[in-house]
Amino acid sequence: MSHFSKVQTSINNILLLKESLLNLGFRCDDQNKCIYDSSGQSHDVVLIATCNSFKSRESIVGFFWDQDHYDIIVDLDYWNKGSSFNFFVEQLHQNYALNMILQQTEMEGFQKIAQNNLVDGSVKLTVQRWI
Repeated sequence: MSHFSKVQTSINNILLLKESLLNLGFRCDDQNKCIYDSSGQSHDVVLIATCNSFKSRESIVGFFWDQDHYDIIVDLDYWNKGSSFNFFVEQLHQNYALNMILQQTEMEGFQKIAQNNLVDGSVKLTVQRWI
């Protein structure tokens, strides 16, 4: 039986969330305000992210505002990305954190010089600022 699963996040910036989802290959839709599970139940959301998978069905993830952060809502029966949903959540958090760091460093006058994805999954970021 299908049902929604909810995952709490610490994500609170919708623009950086959208950018992070785009970086992970998702399309974002903030016009459609409802997500459906495979049994037809609905849940109101502020953002829907979709991505075509290797099984030719879309993976659909919704985001809704919960007081001071965005939470994820998903029907895992629709998750067809070829990797686990937990891996997606880890990737999303890492990408969101990277985008937050880049935004803050740019606001402080730094420029990104290099970004390397290391073998252990971490990201090495090099920034500089001319005085």
